[in-house]
Amino acid sequence: MTTLRLLAGTLAALAVTLGAPSLLGAQAPIRNHLYDKFQLIGALSTVQFTTTIRFDSDEGQGTDIDVEDDLGASSSVVEPRVGLRWNISRKHTLEFGYQFARRSGEREVQNDFEYQGETYEAGLLVKTKFNSDLASLTWRWAFHASDKSKIGATLGLGALFFQTALDGYLSVNDQSAEVSASRDLTAPVAGIGAFGNWQLSPAWYLELDVRGLYIPISRFEAIVGDISAAVRWWPLQWGGLEFGAGWNSVRVDINKDPEAVLTGDFEGQIKYRMIQPRVALVVAF
Repeated sequence: MTTLRLLAGTLAALAVTLGAPSLLGAQAPIRNHLYDKFQLIGALSTVQFTTTIRFDSDEGQGTDIDVEDDLGASSSVVEPRVGLRWNISRKHTLEFGYQFARRSGEREVQNDFEYQGETYEAGLLVKTKFNSDLASLTWRWAFHASDKSKIGATLGLGALFFQTALDGYLSVNDQSAEVSASRDLTAPVAGIGAFGNWQLSPAWYLELDVRGLYIPISRFEAIVGDISAAVRWWPLQWGGLEFGAGWNSVRVDINKDPEAVLTGDFEGQIKYRMIQPRVALVVAF
């Protein structure tokens, strides 16, 4: 009986050994996510702002307004971010991204200031809307492209969509006053720099992007800085998680266009910094 058990055990072990290559061969090969054809990214970002705006008039330079401290706009909001990455070839990649950045707030004005031709006096209760969504299109060219890493140059183009509204209210001794102004502005931005993507292990990846540029376009002059870093974990062949952060700094100087005076054109400056810690779901296909 002991001999039969030993023989049976030996045959079972031999069967497993001979069958192992077949079982391994039946498994899907490990996917290299540096070269997925498409990646769809959906993220939630904690967007943190530092914003200063100024609207000038024919009489001179306007008031610098701190959107968070002076107007009470939220300095931190949780907003979605979406993106689509397309690996055109082993060395060329396009990526579209859209970061939502929308907030509001209210505060009693402590000091007089001028905004869009209106005077907001101390004591007014001001309700503020300040949206600044960022759309971007990024091209990456890898002058080094191996199975474990991609390193190269990057060019980013995009636009900041500013939408502002200030509504001021004051009621004293049954006397009330109201003042309101709004302004929409689309500011072009761009940047050139470098990027690096590394496969740290079969399931872990590291990504870095650094860009900056001075851009004079039409009546806009913009200075842009952009840094992004992320770690990606792929527990599934088709799906993974991204843990990352981005930093954007933009200063836009707007020069008045004399031909657009009747359309409510303006001149001034917007200083804008945004920090975005994020967690994202990434789908490869």
